[in-house]
Amino acid sequence: MDRPDLRRGTGPAAGFAGAEAEALDQPFREHLRGRNLPSDFLSEGLPGEWYLDTLAVTQAARGHGVGARLLHEAVAQASANGLERVGLLVEHGNRAARLYEREGFSVERKRTLGGHVYDHMVRQIDAAPQ
Repeated sequence: MDRPDLRRGTGPAAGFAGAEAEALDQPFREHLRGRNLPSDFLSEGLPGEWYLDTLAVTQAARGHGVGARLLHEAVAQASANGLERVGLLVEHGNRAARLYEREGFSVERKRTLGGHVYDHMVRQIDAAPQ
């Protein structure tokens, strides 16, 4: 397999301090209320963690360590923001969970959001991948 040019778009990662989740969700809640839609959903991020909201790797870049590097950057962001853990949600059975486990994440609990069951996976900052 040819090695992709990893300087090109390989995939995004986006996160935020979980304590900010409610405030970040507020505009969307207002949007829903303005359309008479239910706005009483749980926020994804939790206080005390850097919540990794999005992580995606292009097909061409998969298998080349890009996902692991993006997770390492999330850990660096958590540390820079004075947080001791990184959290994320992954649908139960999603094969990406194997990568998260290799990088030191473990399932802390199940969470149901929007009628879907997710594994809330957490990595303590001081926990090195095994």
